[in-house]
Amino acid sequence: MNHIVNLLNQWSPRKNECNWALGTIIATEGSCYRKPGAMMLLNDSGQYYGLLSGGCLEADILRQARKCWDSHQARIIEYDSSDEGDFAWQLGLGCGGKVTILLQPITAENHHLELITLHENMLSHNAVNYQIERHSHGYVNKVLERPDTSAKTVPVILSHRIQPPVHLAIFGGGLDALPLVNMATEFGWQITLCDSRMTDTRAVSFKNATRIVRLPLSDIADEPWFGSVDAAIVMNHHIELDANALNLLKNAPLHYLGLLGPGHRTQKVLATAGISEAQLPVLLSNPMGFALGGELPESIALATLAELHSVMFNGRDKPSQKDISGNEP
Repeated sequence: MNHIVNLLNQWSPRKNECNWALGTIIATEGSCYRKPGAMMLLNDSGQYYGLLSGGCLEADILRQARKCWDSHQARIIEYDSSDEGDFAWQLGLGCGGKVTILLQPITAENHHLELITLHENMLSHNAVNYQIERHSHGYVNKVLERPDTSAKTVPVILSHRIQPPVHLAIFGGGLDALPLVNMATEFGWQITLCDSRMTDTRAVSFKNATRIVRLPLSDIADEPWFGSVDAAIVMNHHIELDANALNLLKNAPLHYLGLLGPGHRTQKVLATAGISEAQLPVLLSNPMGFALGGELPESIALATLAELHSVMFNGRDKPSQKDISGNEP
């Protein structure tokens, strides 16, 4: 899991146990595995979290980080896989691009590069701008609520918008929800599983869920976590419970809403809820998921999360079949 919040979860409890450095891509040219703003955290025990390449440069980045700890200074390194004399070319990298990385030691003196503030914002589900400026005395890292558009007297070498992990709420704790939870965990997403029917025995199977909520649906709207939900999947396998879930979600600030089941069942759910699709916050995905084929829970989970991921990161209401096949549906 390479989202910055997962990296910071590893760093935060151990930040004073060893020397740490932050590696940040500040520029790229041509084809590169990661883009500006990508981060990794390294320590002098030889551990690193996150990737700035496909895994081929990280050992050398760690070697370069040791120079930061020895000198107590930040340093800029470049890898150019188009240059035959460059280390990256000698590794046989095929991407053909150039990547510029800023390595900074993380210390109390430099306010831990404001990573504590960044971590707090991510845990509070707040999007922020992470900005790095070059001053005469070195680099200054800032966490800003929004991009700083004012005239700057110092160069800004990076201004990167960081979104918190997607918060996915799944309504229905049947065994077919298990692959959804487990796959979404690999993205580093926050997962809330809601089912008032959940038994202790069943709950053990969902150890990867961030939280399991067994409250009646009527009591969920006032829960602190509910306002941060980005996407919801309704799969209670129960008409009335699904209807109640849609009523709960109709005023939620969602980017994606999926309902399991065929179209004729959806009409029954909407009729039971006493609402129309137009009253929902986003276009209802039903049948949900891309048409990838397959009928097992794992296939349905893959198709659904592929569609959800596309909506969240491509900014579309509901992707069309053309997005995955090249043809119109």
